[in-house]
Amino acid sequence: MRRIEFLTEDKPGGESQLVMIQQALLAPTNSVKVHRTVLLPHVETFAVEVHSGGISNTWEAFWPTLFETNGLPWQAKVSLGAVKQFPRKSTLPIFASLSSHAKGPPAIGIVGKEINFESALEHVWGYGVGIDMTRRDLQAQAKKLQRPWAMGKGFDQSAPVSALRSVSEIGHPSEGRIWLKVNDAIRQDGNLNMQIWNVGETISHLSAFVELGAGDLLMTGTPAGVGPCSAGDALEGVIEGIGRVTVSYVDEMS
Repeated sequence: MRRIEFLTEDKPGGESQLVMIQQALLAPTNSVKVHRTVLLPHVETFAVEVHSGGISNTWEAFWPTLFETNGLPWQAKVSLGAVKQFPRKSTLPIFASLSSHAKGPPAIGIVGKEINFESALEHVWGYGVGIDMTRRDLQAQAKKLQRPWAMGKGFDQSAPVSALRSVSEIGHPSEGRIWLKVNDAIRQDGNLNMQIWNVGETISHLSAFVELGAGDLLMTGTPAGVGPCSAGDALEGVIEGIGRVTVSYVDEMS
């Protein structure tokens, strides 16, 4: 049995990070080891909820002691609060086939489900720029077999994101040029006002199916011009008034 504790702690320079501390409870006192793991940098606040696994199917912010319940939680989840920023640069490993396109992900700041369109923007903490990568080889293989192709979108480092800017700083941008360059050549060029579904509509629709939690990022669409990239390519995605993300695409096996 282990005691697991989550906390935020400040690093030199004022940045905060989310840390998990694990400690065995049944080991001899003189041999107890504490394992400390940094889970995520740039996290200011978080919340922990527990689930009993019972028929009530609810998450609770408080769990009674073991002596009161004669049991332990079935699951626990950590929801992020304010996330100060994400890395500005990411290095992607090489894959057989990748395509890339720039998007503007809003970051959720308030948990919500079945959110009305009229109040949807109240749940947004801020905005950033993301590059949504796809492994076309896995996607095509799964489609051929009539299987889900989630791993074609959800592989490691598949969605590098810029630093986030808060709504209090930039409001809710509804227009502004969005473009993606590959090796300094324009690959995509459009405007936020060309979105088929705006941010409020996206949040309202998506939250009808899943709960949106603090720290969630939503990818909101991309201009025409999606295409492949290769080892050695340099990608730059920009949205006017929001930010910029750059990616160096390298072959880790070379």
